[in-house]
Amino acid sequence: MIKFYIFFIFFLIFFAGRGQILNSEKQLLIDFYEATNGEFWKEKWNIQEPVEKLKGVTVVNGFVTEINLPYNNLTGYLPASLFELKYVQKINLYLNQISGKLPSNIDDAQNLEVLNLTLNQISGTLPNNITNNQNLKKINLAMNKITGSIPVEIHKLKKLEVLDLNSNYLEGELQKIIWDLPNLKELNLSNNELKGEISEEIMNLKNLEKLELFKNKFSGKIPSQLGKLKKLHTLNLGLNKLNGYIPQNILALKDLQYLFLSGNKFTNVTQFEKLCSKYALEYEVK
Repeated sequence: MIKFYIFFIFFLIFFAGRGQILNSEKQLLIDFYEATNGEFWKEKWNIQEPVEKLKGVTVVNGFVTEINLPYNNLTGYLPASLFELKYVQKINLYLNQISGKLPSNIDDAQNLEVLNLTLNQISGTLPNNITNNQNLKKINLAMNKITGSIPVEIHKLKKLEVLDLNSNYLEGELQKIIWDLPNLKELNLSNNELKGEISEEIMNLKNLEKLELFKNKFSGKIPSQLGKLKKLHTLNLGLNKLNGYIPQNILALKDLQYLFLSGNKFTNVTQFEKLCSKYALEYEVK
């Protein structure tokens, strides 16, 4: 009988605690709803409903783990409280109209793995402390209004697989340490104002499949070490200020399908084009 009472008390404590957790999480969601003008969303939340029933919200064991609200007419800004959802793993707000800066407490969300804010109007610089979110696997912030430089300590994100910052207003040189991301598969920094040379240390990105640096101000030579990236299938370095010889070993990459080098000042374009014609890949090098 004593064991029964102990179990019963434990049962009550557990579910009372779970209710408090859900209430706390719900308030953070309400803050987010109000900050992004929820009354104008395409598919609105009924905030009187349980958290589990809110569109785009995934709950596991009383905690919010995902928010998926793409193309839902979110406007306004991202409140700092959004990143107080300490078990959230995925925030996908692709193709909305959210403006303002990324909150400075972004590293409070220590379990965050995916941050997708592509096609919004996010401005300001990338918070340096985003590099403390060491579970991040995908950062998609393309087609926003982000300025400044890429945080120097980006190399701390050892689990990062996708870094897509294309079509922003980023500037400055790429630090050599950006090439120290062992799990990176996709790097897209196209259509920015980045400059400097592409480091030979790019060879450290052993798992890289897509490299897109199109329409920047990169100069110097293409490092021959690119030919060591055995998994590379997309290489886009067009519309930069690159010069010198195009390394022929690039064509030895068996998975290479797309190669765009046009809009640079290479000295062996004719010879390289002849070699390209022997391979079944889409290319332009002029």
